[in-house]
Amino acid sequence: MIKSTTTISCFALVVLLAGTTASAQRDDLPDTRPPVEEMVEWLDSPVFAARQQALVALLERRDLDLVEIDAWRSREDLSPEQRLRLDELALQVFARGPRAALGISFPPDDRGGVRIMDVVAGFAAADLLVPGDRILTADGVPLSRQAMLRAAILSHAPGEHLELTVERGGEILDISVPLGSFGNLRGAATPRASDLVAAWSLRQSRAGSRRCWGRRSGRSRSSLAARRAGATRRSRGRPRGCRCTPRAMRRAGCWWAGSRGRRRISR
Repeated sequence: MIKSTTTISCFALVVLLAGTTASAQRDDLPDTRPPVEEMVEWLDSPVFAARQQALVALLERRDLDLVEIDAWRSREDLSPEQRLRLDELALQVFARGPRAALGISFPPDDRGGVRIMDVVAGFAAADLLVPGDRILTADGVPLSRQAMLRAAILSHAPGEHLELTVERGGEILDISVPLGSFGNLRGAATPRASDLVAAWSLRQSRAGSRRCWGRRSGRSRSSLAARRAGATRRSRGRPRGCRCTPRAMRRAGCWWAGSRGRRRISR
């Protein structure tokens, strides 16, 4: 069942990237579409064709964004079938949405990290990164392949920040880089379906870790004191009830990851 779902997702993404998804109705026509709530209910229909038709109808709504879909996905009264299909809907809406770009180019390299070959004018990276920099981590995740950096970039929306750890002249720098729009890159290859699936996985991982850590106001005084004292992750424990692994929390850029001895650069 899991293998079949993954295959369907990748196939749907290929079709979506080819531009075969039906377009939305014209703005000057009255909206006669069924309400989103009704379509979500039909996702749990005992009839397979009805479930499939409801998913297609939701995909055709170009006014439906990830914020609204995530609100539906957060409901606790969803059936497993509804949740599975809403996950599929979220992935495809993410894939067709605006994509972020860092604004750098990098050559093939077999060493750890990703070495920057050039920066693109007009992107914030041109002010914060320089050719020759080696990107070691993105959002706390160590980079061993260039595909990992591509997925990390694509997991964000334009305007969001990508948290990088960079080696420059023997110095380790933490740099927060605002991301530009993929549409402003000239000659960039269209992301593959596998890149978008990996990007979506990273995005979901960050969202899950943030939910686990809870709101800022819920942190204990001792945790905040440890943060101000510059304690490393080994000197601090996770909050009670937190089930996130250290890897997941690093992916989310959690505050506990120690940065002692590094310079932080942001814009």
